[in-house]
Amino acid sequence: MIQVKKSRGIPRNLLQLEALLARLPEAHPKREEIREELFKRRSGYRGERTLDFILTTMPPTERRWHTFHDIRLQQKRYAFQIDTLLLSIHCIVLMEVKNFSGEVHFDSGSYQFTRTNNKGVQRFSNPLFQVQRQQTQLEAWLDYHNFPPLPVISIVVFSSSHTIITTNQAAHAQAISVLHAEALPEKLREIESKFNKPWLSTNQASSLISLLLNNHQELSSNCLKRYQIHPADILTGVTCTACQRLKMQKSLKSKNWRCPHCGHHSKNAHIASLQDYALLIDPSISNSEARHFLEVDSQATARRMLTSLQLKVEGSYKNRRYLLPIPLPGAE
Repeated sequence: MIQVKKSRGIPRNLLQLEALLARLPEAHPKREEIREELFKRRSGYRGERTLDFILTTMPPTERRWHTFHDIRLQQKRYAFQIDTLLLSIHCIVLMEVKNFSGEVHFDSGSYQFTRTNNKGVQRFSNPLFQVQRQQTQLEAWLDYHNFPPLPVISIVVFSSSHTIITTNQAAHAQAISVLHAEALPEKLREIESKFNKPWLSTNQASSLISLLLNNHQELSSNCLKRYQIHPADILTGVTCTACQRLKMQKSLKSKNWRCPHCGHHSKNAHIASLQDYALLIDPSISNSEARHFLEVDSQATARRMLTSLQLKVEGSYKNRRYLLPIPLPGAE
């Protein structure tokens, strides 16, 4: 039986890239790089969601598996992220999810991982090494927290059933850790049959579940710094929730936003734009910064929009800053 303890949300770096691409001028020199990275991130997220669907719809297993999606832990100075972790009292299963089209090839002689499609042959980081590093880090993390050395099984999962997986003969032994997502139910039954010794008591398992949840650290990165983009390059204004174009205008009579491009009206279009600000600029905002970013003239109007969201605040009066969580409730 699969019990989801931590579900998978849209990754913050994907939200950042979407907001960044929408707010970069068409002629900006970084647009194509951002567009390509966004395509890769979306593809990876779709692959992870495919795995999630297979896990939640597979026939019930004999064993209870506690599932953690997209969990990020800190081991000493370094953090490590796991696409999917399955925990039982008998073992832990780590999954590194890949969404590739075409044919992928593992070569143990050169330690290379390549993909061949209509664009030719491309080399990528070897996912076997990725998941092996994660296993080593998780085992050290468990030891640090005084848990017994329960078995950890690492699997590389290709989410698309159309991906062709090949390997040379020398790499055949490694290939047992590589499979299509559709084969995962059978793989879990195989693991349940092989690993039948309980390593954790019920209380230890409950403690480990709580520890994993409490120690998860959301990745927080400066998107503009990473791509060397100046904040002044970011286009301001409220994005239309219908046509996705900027410069919605606030109606003084109806108090709604109106798009000059498609005519769409919205009461809360500014909320998604405030989330863009949190993703790209700063997780907190002042009244004057909100007026500049949303292109609102009135200090009172900006204050009403911010206070209506019931945000946590820091400081008072002129130094007041409103904290913008992600996701921001009410965003369309």
